[in-house]
This record gives sequence, C-alpha cells and structure tokens, in this order.
Amino acid sequence: MKIENNFTYHKDKSIVNINTNLDHSNHPFYRSELDYNDNNISSFSLNGIWKCLFNENGFDKDSLDYLENFKSTEELSDIKVPLFMELQGFGNPHYVNQMYAFDGKEKLNVGEVPSHNPFMLYVRDFDFEENTRDLKVNLTFEGVLSSFYVYLNGEFVGYSAQFMTPSEFEITKFLKKGTNRLCVFVFKFSSASWLHDQDMWKMAGIFRDVRIDLIPKTHLVNIESTSTLTNNYKDGIFDAKLEMSGKIEGELLIEIYKDNELVASEHKKIDNIVNFNIRINDVEPWSSETPNLYLAKFTIKNNNKIIEISKINIGFRTVEIQDNIFKINGKRVVFHGTNRVEWDMYNGQTMSYELIENDLKLLKENNFNAIRCSHYPNDTKFYDLCDKYGFYVIDEADLETHGTWQEARGIRVWDRLKESCTPAINKEWKSLILARQYAMVRRDFNHPSVVIWSIGNECSAGENTLDAYQLIKKLDSSRPVHYESCYAVKGHEKDSDFYSRMYAKPKEIDEYMKSSDNRPMIECEYEHSMGVSDGNFDMYIDREEKYPRYQGGFIWDFCDQGLVKVDTNGKEFIACGGDFNDRPHDGNFNCNGLLNSNRNIAKKSFKLARAKKAYEPLKIIIHGEEVTITNKNLFLNTDIYKFKYERLIDGEAVLEKEFFISIEPLTTKTIKLNIDNINNSGEIINRVTAYINESIYYLEKGNEIAFGEEIVNDDYKNISKYFSNKDS
Repeated sequence: MKIENNFTYHKDKSIVNINTNLDHSNHPFYRSELDYNDNNISSFSLNGIWKCLFNENGFDKDSLDYLENFKSTEELSDIKVPLFMELQGFGNPHYVNQMYAFDGKEKLNVGEVPSHNPFMLYVRDFDFEENTRDLKVNLTFEGVLSSFYVYLNGEFVGYSAQFMTPSEFEITKFLKKGTNRLCVFVFKFSSASWLHDQDMWKMAGIFRDVRIDLIPKTHLVNIESTSTLTNNYKDGIFDAKLEMSGKIEGELLIEIYKDNELVASEHKKIDNIVNFNIRINDVEPWSSETPNLYLAKFTIKNNNKIIEISKINIGFRTVEIQDNIFKINGKRVVFHGTNRVEWDMYNGQTMSYELIENDLKLLKENNFNAIRCSHYPNDTKFYDLCDKYGFYVIDEADLETHGTWQEARGIRVWDRLKESCTPAINKEWKSLILARQYAMVRRDFNHPSVVIWSIGNECSAGENTLDAYQLIKKLDSSRPVHYESCYAVKGHEKDSDFYSRMYAKPKEIDEYMKSSDNRPMIECEYEHSMGVSDGNFDMYIDREEKYPRYQGGFIWDFCDQGLVKVDTNGKEFIACGGDFNDRPHDGNFNCNGLLNSNRNIAKKSFKLARAKKAYEPLKIIIHGEEVTITNKNLFLNTDIYKFKYERLIDGEAVLEKEFFISIEPLTTKTIKLNIDNINNSGEIINRVTAYINESIYYLEKGNEIAFGEEIVNDDYKNISKYFSNKDS
C-alpha cells in the first residue's frame, strides 16, 4: 500500500484540501416522509470512543501498522470524539494571544511548520451494511485542528486544512460490507496554522461531530436562499437557487410553512440548477426583536416515489446599507453585542447544544441583540439557535495572522506590508485565505441571523484580503462585508462596507463623524471586560443617540476562557496560560469575559449587569412626579411590558404601583406617576422598572428589562459632599 505523499501536504501552504467535496449548505435531509416526521436524518454518527496513538514529538511510524496490516487496536488508548486531545491527557493546552504556540523554540519563516509537531492517529472500526447501489456515501468532519489525512480500509481518501468548517469526502468506493477501518492522521501544526492565530487556547484533534451521510440517487446538495421583504416591508419574497447532484430526474415540490400551516407551494422539474421565486403576502418579519421563522420543505419525487426530503428555517428580513446607515427591515440598527468564543471550561470549544442555548438565553435576557463570532465560524448549532432566539450575527472567517505583523515576532507594525511578513499580501497564501471565505459563506448562507460577513481578524490588509472581500460579494450580494484591519492600511481603507474599529475612544468616534468617510461605523471590539472594567459605557451609548452612522459595538468578550485543572490535592481550579507548563504564554489574558468560566455564577456578574443597563431597549427618566419613557425598540410596542413604580427609602420599598403604557417603537411619552407625598428622612429614591408582562419571543415573563431612578431629596443628589477633600 502506498502512503499518499508521505504526509507532506500539511507543509505546503498552497494546498487547502485533497479529494474533498465542494462546500455546501448545512441542511438536514431524509429518505422518507416517516423519517422526516420522526426527524430521522439520513446519516449516522461516528461520535464516541475511538482508539488512538499519540506521539508528542511528531509522526509515529508505528501508526502505519494499523493502516496497512489492520493490526488490533486493543493496546491503543481510548479517546473521545469530539474533544480536543489535550483535554484527554495527550499533550498540553497552550494559551497565546498574538504569539504562535511554536514561537521561541526555533527560527521559522512564515509558512514553515515546526519540527516539534505533536501527532495523533485516530482509529475507528465501524460496521456498514447498507446497499450502495442507489446510494452515495459521504464522510463529514465538522471541525478538526489542524490538518488531517483520512484513510479507509487502507486506502487514501483525502486531506484537509479547513479547520473550523466541514471537510466532506465521498467514501463510496472505499466501503465494504461488514467491518470498516477508518484512520485519521492529525498533525497539530501545519502551514495553515499561520492563519489561525486567534487569542485563545491552541489545541488539536477532532473537536466537532463526525458522521456518515447516505446520499440518495438524486440529491439536493446546496441551498442558496434569500428571504427578503417588499411592499414597504410587508410581503415576503423567498428566492432560491438549488443545486442538484446524482441522477437529474423527477420533480421537486417546494412548500413554505408557518407554525405547521402551509402558506405557499410550487412545483419544479428537476434540473442541475433549480431557481424559483415565491411571494407571500403579509408575512411576519424576522428581526432580533421578532425572530419569526418559517420552514421551507423540499421534496424530490420520481414516479410519485419520494427520493429525498430536505428542509431549512427561513426568516423574512431585508439587510441593507441605505443612506450610509445599516438597516434591518428599513430601520437603523444599533448593535448591542458581544464577541463570543465558543467555550466550555471542561470541553474547550466542543460545546453541547444545551450550553449554547443557555448562553443565548442569558444574553437575550440581558438585552443583547448581536454576536460577533470571534474569530472563526462556529458550530452550526449556534446559527440555528440564533435564528430561533433572534440575534444579529457577524459571521467571521477563520483568518487571523496577528503574530506575523506585530511585535510579538520581532516584526514591527510598520513592516506589515512586506510580502514576507503577512499572508494578507503574499500571493502564495491566496488559495487558503479564499477557501476559508468560500466555506463560511456556502455553509451559513441560509441563516437569517447572519446579517454581516467578516473577512477575518487582525491580519493587516492587502491584495488577498481585497480578493476575499470581492469573493464574498460575488457569492452573496445581499449582505454587507466587514473587516477591521484594513482601516489604517493605505490603499485598502475601504475594503469593508463599514468603518470598523477596535477600542476607539469616544473622541475618535466624534472625529470620524466629521471626516469625509461616510460609511457606517461599528466597534467590532470595545469595553474590554478584564478584571474590574466596563466603565464609561454611557459615553458610547450617548454617541449611538447622537450619530445615526455610529451603530454600536461588540464587547470583548462574553466568557473567560479558563480551563478546569486538578491540583495535587485533587481539587479543581480554573487554569490559565502557563498552568500547563505551556511556554511561551500570555497568562490570564484570555480571562476577560463578562462572565467567569463557570456559568453557574452568571447571575452575580456585575459586568453583565452593567452591560444590561447600557443596552436597555427603554430609556426611563424620572423628573418629579412625571416619567418620560423612550421606546428604543425598532419593532415592538411597550404593550409587552408591565411597569412598576416604587418609592425606596434607604433601599426599602414603602410604595409600589403597577401600570401599563402603550408607546410605539422609536417614540417617547411622558406620564404623571400620581405619587402620594410621603414625608420621610433618609435617602429617598423614585424608581420605575419595566418587566416582560407575558412570555414573548423567548423573553420570559417577569424578566426585568430596564429601570430608571431619581434621587428625591437634595441632600443625597451630590454624593461628593459626604467625602472629605482628602478622599474626594
């Protein structure tokens, strides 16, 4: 048996993958109506316990025995899939920010692979009994770090360096009935690792799901749909391009449902490409506030026999930059967002559906409306849940080369436009960079929550990032493209539809608004949440109200990336960089979240409470016996809220009254509170609080949304008088 290319593909930066299928939308498909109703998808999982052979120092020739001679795996170690190998005792987690994990150990030019390159062989024996006469069989890895080679029954299947997006291989011709042996050779570092320099733990292995898909003889392989609004944002247009594979025969039935009720349908003859356009009157639009979802069902039939059924969720919304302002459904959006790295303190970036959902629920109840994927495409479960709960998502490609152009590698910032320093310029990196954009857009195209594509993070700018911008525009003209690192690179300042900044000071926002650049501005990172932080938030919120083109930002970041480790006494503690003997490292700089790594104490986070206050959708101002309420929502009336007035004396409520008020979106009303006079000493505060009156759009009844307070007695209004000159 021949070993393909002697395991050298991962050392060549011009090679993205070998023998992988074309990237496509991630949608479930079924072999019958019964399977569809039971949600029994046409695939089976290979998740679980595999066998493995690990070598810290690099490729292990003994691994070939399991490939060539089908040697028994009994003597091999167990390893869980999906989960990083370092979290199972095979090597150490390594935290660096701008540096690369291999820095300081040997001199490497950008693109070279370190000689010390931990290696893991994964082995999985599985049974396969399906008749493949009318089937094609695909093997899909949703995420593997870094590069990997796949062999099935001793034959080379393919290679991939896609990292954070799926790698799919057709394995039909390699399969046999009965027991099959799958061998996956994973190298921790590859040439492509130079594009994966995000501020996070550097770990390796199969960290997302692995499955086998059974593809029918006629298959809907890719769905590219837009669900927009027309007629003053009242009616919906579902426009789609469907790509078919296999035998091009039969007919296609397209059906659109809302809450299990059929609202539209259309028949089409099967062709290689099927285009259609369906108009639906009086749709319920999708937005962060009103995440109304419809279901699109695609049924392929031949001679009245069902061949395949596929489905996607769709949300009717229009994304546009109009009059230099980013809008959803005709309304100016202000992003009250956070950056979010996928994180579980036990499992790293392998997150359960339940944990992802809990994170989104927590953000929703704390007034967040947007998430930036930092800095790579997330697990597909995340986007499904963002569609459901209503979040505006910046979907970002797996592209960061921070350590190639900043001082962490001894290269000063002003040298970053030299071809030898940054992949953004060097043409040899183009194929890898563009492959990351292509994979992201093709996979996530149909999600209404994805409203902006992002080229990557902290890569400087050059010909390759410009080509990335143009490629995304070619693939999808319906969404704008974001990139921050180009803003100060001469000749590339506008390789983004936004003027995007990190940690721009309020006065810099003022300066930009006076400039000749008329693009909308966002802060893709601000309010760095390390330690006691997130102060002066009001200065940013004030500018949201002052400048229509300043459209908010994304806090850095959601959650500390601490890892659980057990000390010598058997007690768990939260570990940071350096706690695993990882060198070089950046200490606890990855612990700068609104939340601690342990979500159990989320309710006690003062930083999250501060963000919730800043991001309130209502502005409540009390002045004497009146309260002025501004409804900052774009689409929701205040009918969904119950308001409560309280008079507090030294923190204790002595009077409470509930009331309701109807205020249209983006309007203001002032009402009298009809407060009874109470003569008391002490600190007297009038407070008005808004709560969710009845559960709606995944906001739970009774959840506090906003509040306003006024100190009544003059003695307490100027708190500085209670401090001596020395202390003030």
